[in-house]
Amino acid sequence: MKTSRLLVIATIILSISVSAMAEEWHFGPTLGYENTNFKMKTNNEEAGLNNLSGFNIGFLAACDPVEYFSIQTGVCFVMNGYRIKGSTFLDKYKTYASVEEKTNLFYLNFPVYLIGKIPVGSAYLDIECGPNLYAGLDSHSKITINAGSETHSESENLFDEGLDRFNCTIHLAGGFEYSGFRIMAGYNFGVYNMWQNNKNRTSDESLKMSGFVINLSYLF
Repeated sequence: MKTSRLLVIATIILSISVSAMAEEWHFGPTLGYENTNFKMKTNNEEAGLNNLSGFNIGFLAACDPVEYFSIQTGVCFVMNGYRIKGSTFLDKYKTYASVEEKTNLFYLNFPVYLIGKIPVGSAYLDIECGPNLYAGLDSHSKITINAGSETHSESENLFDEGLDRFNCTIHLAGGFEYSGFRIMAGYNFGVYNMWQNNKNRTSDESLKMSGFVINLSYLF
């Protein structure tokens, strides 16, 4: 009899715990636009590479441990990159040639954000911040050299040429939330040298990824 009561009590406690967890956790899809800005430093000179538009798409999970405060994580597929245009002297042709490099990087992003919520009627103003942790999947870099009437192109995977597959940015954004829908706009600040483990780099060489991002999500 005592055992039966204990089982009933344990079942009730488990049911209440599961119900509470179900109320605190929210899940849903997210889709966003990214415009990345890569800063490259070589020989004590810093250069900004041309921005390239990209996107992210994924799935989010958010926990509300206390009122007006949320912890958010998830996994997103991200495509971003950069473009370089310039000229160089080619000994083969004894002339200057125009050079263009377009690089697309493909990542899985694991965001870990803290979100503060300010109630405005039945909606919220949200402020979120935290790290983006990236795992590099693939890279496609196309280099086109135009020397007069002759054009030469080649492609390579930068993750096979010394670019780290790990990357990290610090995210800061603000936005609006209503009835599960959330739109956020912010900036990802580059804090990690993507050439950190490149054995061929000089001590002052670095490449960091930053950029504007806007996301539309729905959490249910």
